[in-house]
Amino acid sequence: MTPLWIIVVPWIMAPWAYLFRRRSAIAALLSAGTSLAVAVICFLLPPDQTVWILGRGLLFDPWRRWLLLFLFAGAVLLFLYSWHLSQGWSFFPFLLVTLGLLAGSAMVDNFLLAVLLLELAGITLAFLIQGGPRADPRVAMGYLVPLIIAGSCLIFSTHLFDLVALYPEDLVSVRLAMTALTLGFGILLAVVPFHLFLPAVAQEAPPMVATFLLGFYQVVALSLMVGLLDRQPWLGREAFDVLLVSGLITALGGGVFAFLERAPGRLLAYGAISNLGLILVGLGTASGVGVAGAMAHLINRSLAIALVAMGWGVISERYGGERYAMPMGVARALPWATLGYILGGLTLAGFPLTGFATRWPIYLALLSHNPLYTFGLILGGLGIAWGYLRSLTPILGRGERSAGGKEPLLAALMIVTLVGTSLLLGIYLDYLLEPLRNMVEGFSFIVG
Repeated sequence: MTPLWIIVVPWIMAPWAYLFRRRSAIAALLSAGTSLAVAVICFLLPPDQTVWILGRGLLFDPWRRWLLLFLFAGAVLLFLYSWHLSQGWSFFPFLLVTLGLLAGSAMVDNFLLAVLLLELAGITLAFLIQGGPRADPRVAMGYLVPLIIAGSCLIFSTHLFDLVALYPEDLVSVRLAMTALTLGFGILLAVVPFHLFLPAVAQEAPPMVATFLLGFYQVVALSLMVGLLDRQPWLGREAFDVLLVSGLITALGGGVFAFLERAPGRLLAYGAISNLGLILVGLGTASGVGVAGAMAHLINRSLAIALVAMGWGVISERYGGERYAMPMGVARALPWATLGYILGGLTLAGFPLTGFATRWPIYLALLSHNPLYTFGLILGGLGIAWGYLRSLTPILGRGERSAGGKEPLLAALMIVTLVGTSLLLGIYLDYLLEPLRNMVEGFSFIVG
């Protein structure tokens, strides 16, 4: 079996999901089954394969294997959650198309093609953002404009790569390439201060679309950046200094914005942004412990985003509420959704037994750089904690609510499963951290 099936199978099944888009049960099972089948293919395929198409290679190594397995396994949960809680008619077919594009971006051995496929996946996500109940076109446009600017910067940088290869002593080309990459990935990942479009998207988009954008699309974008650092040693120590500083600003800035926020979607975005800054700091240390901790925290961050979005999605679907606040007194009626929302928020804030475990390796790696950075990261987590404590006040209140219906059994089971997974990750982190440490040791930029 060839790795090409990882890209092709979702595209083959997308038209069938579109045909059954009005029958959510069939579309959900078809889409979830497709993602599960591709995840099994990723697991069973032997690594270290290369497929050549029109002179371009598709790589399937251990790093990409686990990345794609994480991507498609996570998509199974999103599809099943959307069975009873609609995310818009376009969710199932368009997300399958996006999964194929992201798989191609992750595997193609050409930075320009990888960027183009990532851009196409982002443009497809704009249709899913429009699937929300309010469907404000300004939000999708506010997302597309930064996406196109980021893609343009990254595409321009590929031209500069050739100049650097031909004239390595030309510092102007090196500086221009560094600037283009910084702007491109900074906007694409919504690094502070390029984050302004993301909170509105997370607030207005359906919860599972926000989860996919924050927890999976950004993971592929980060993997593209890590692969570039691995293949372009001329970027040098300066690139990792940029990661350290921008990561610290993002972690602290996201925490400050979360401190002032109560709207569930915007609060989720700021928490995710702050945690992304923590991951950038871990990558910026260029050490085995720091990079492995960043990868572990990336997984923990995605779990937390899914928990918050699933809990928020059930509560808002059953009880509605104000546009920028959670409804009053629903904790007793929706206990599992409330649990998911609380634990996800605590994980993003870095509380013990949840998010702190994957933060700790990054804190250790920072000791050899600047211990004050650790204090900034902790302050960012405290800002997220305060924001979620304020948003919990209405949920845990004693306000009387009219009956809004019970929690969907499947959604409740998924929330409980993710809660258990998050707690196990916090308690038994070494079982994940050690394989990740062995995997990242193969990167050329690891210095210790």
